[in-house]
Amino acid sequence: MTDTIGSTPATSATVAVNSSYTSVIDFNGDTDLFRVSLTAGTTYIVDLEGLDTFDNPSATLTNPWLALKDASGTVLIADNDDGIGASSRILFTPSVSGVYYLSAEEFGHNATGTYTVRVGSAPIAGSIAAGSSRDGSVDYAGDTDLWQVALTAGTAYVFDSTGSTLSDPLLELLDSSGAVLLSDDDSGPGLNSSIVFTPSSSGIYYLAARESGNNASGAYTLSARLLPNVNVSVSDASVAEPDSGTAAAVFKVSLSSAVSRDVTVTYTTSNDLALAGADYVAATGQIVIPAGSTSTTFSVNVLGDTLFEPNETFVVRLSNPVNATIKDGTGVGLITDNDSSLSGALPNDTHFRWQWSLFSQYGANILPVWNDYTGRGIRGGRVRPGNRRQSPGSERQSVIGAGPECSHFVR
Repeated sequence: MTDTIGSTPATSATVAVNSSYTSVIDFNGDTDLFRVSLTAGTTYIVDLEGLDTFDNPSATLTNPWLALKDASGTVLIADNDDGIGASSRILFTPSVSGVYYLSAEEFGHNATGTYTVRVGSAPIAGSIAAGSSRDGSVDYAGDTDLWQVALTAGTAYVFDSTGSTLSDPLLELLDSSGAVLLSDDDSGPGLNSSIVFTPSSSGIYYLAARESGNNASGAYTLSARLLPNVNVSVSDASVAEPDSGTAAAVFKVSLSSAVSRDVTVTYTTSNDLALAGADYVAATGQIVIPAGSTSTTFSVNVLGDTLFEPNETFVVRLSNPVNATIKDGTGVGLITDNDSSLSGALPNDTHFRWQWSLFSQYGANILPVWNDYTGRGIRGGRVRPGNRRQSPGSERQSVIGAGPECSHFVR
């Protein structure tokens, strides 16, 4: 496609309100100028759509840049990326009726491609509050309805655009200047649209309702509601260490209640007593709990060996929740050892597995007792086979019979 649109008023093309014009940036540095007549007091949405505008597959311009000028050529507003993706958008309410100009360019003046400039009158259709719904209508191809909504910082909202006779609704969330914060085409049931948003600042926002391809009309219902306060938690897991290969430690991720949207959360493993690569396989991933469900599971592989060692633990942590809040985000994976010591004779102590280990390469206890342990502790030492008496100079220590590999115990 080539065009003859110039960069001066005399060589400009005309685009009517509530219509669009598709053309091309023919060479690096090319500028296309469009003449448009606007009415004072009417709000207009002007889009310059490029490559990543998902409802305009014919556009190939990678980074559109848009400027709105008055009749004398003075730039009133310019925009680079306030539209969907890298596309540009201007929201403008003129105080004076008359001729204005739109300048369509490539941002770096170093690329070419096709684009669509779209001008729509978008008077505020009305306002909508959380917990309510409003009926609207896309009256013609390319029509956009703006709905004003007041949002509170830190509160999670859900906005849905559901078509009745509008076959494929598209919904955008705009800030007070008209910049697109979020957009959605088909995340709702069927071809309907849905947006979840938690503002970082309180104030006025806008919902822009239109048809996905800008080529159809029809009725729709717009709704706004608070996202239910749903908590997500992860369980602990326990697995017997195999002698070889791997065994799965299975963790359960649960919601406090079912919700109408998918819940996603990221999990990541970290070392505790168990070491990644030696005792288990480090893992990270995203978990999805489908809409209407309350739980799912994921597994971490534990590595097998035949070493006599203490029970070991690793940790999984949840992060980056979407559509839920983390309540208990830490799970402990317990690896229980099933191997025997060199002698087979173990002290009669329920906490033994957490205290010591007679590794064959060391032949001695090398693990410290934890600081808050209130039971019997272990102090390293040697005794001759069969020794059952107090060690000289250790009046507060007593030796507990544990065979020739016995260590000194402290009460």
